[in-house]
Amino acid sequence: MTRKRKWLSFFLLQFIVFACCIGCTQKRVVCHEAQLMHEDEEIALVVKQRLRRIIIPEFEIGPPKTLVDAIYYFSEASRNHEDPKIPIEERGVSFVLKLRASGEKGHLADNEDPFTAPISPQNNAPVIPKMSARFISLYDAISLVCDTTGYTFDLRNGFVLIAPGEDDVEPVRPDENSR
Repeated sequence: MTRKRKWLSFFLLQFIVFACCIGCTQKRVVCHEAQLMHEDEEIALVVKQRLRRIIIPEFEIGPPKTLVDAIYYFSEASRNHEDPKIPIEERGVSFVLKLRASGEKGHLADNEDPFTAPISPQNNAPVIPKMSARFISLYDAISLVCDTTGYTFDLRNGFVLIAPGEDDVEPVRPDENSR
């Protein structure tokens, strides 16, 4: 082989090795992201199971209570009604509430951070309609309150995020269910 061919084959070999290394690195990144997504799903499943296991013997709420009051109640209930075998410092579920800004009727904007808006008197926390239930799971109670107020909840990284629902989704009205 001539010297020129040797250099050409050397550079070609380097290019192939380099291309393979990039492919492996990309596969590792994708694999790592998939693993993180899988871990997030597992954490969400654990939180969902905890919410379903926590049973509230008497759930009663209504006007003038707001969604903020309901979240406080859920936080307390998650600590008070969780399995007594669990140490007190490990009991409970964390909640994050994103309220609509005053006058805002829709959901979060594309570039809006759900954690930046402070809770203030200018924010509109919806009033909870009168409702009561006996021996209801915490998961079902959260779902019921969110359905009646037009909010949604999502399980993320070990906490419950409650945020405004979509524009075109009407909240469930209690009097509509009785018809």
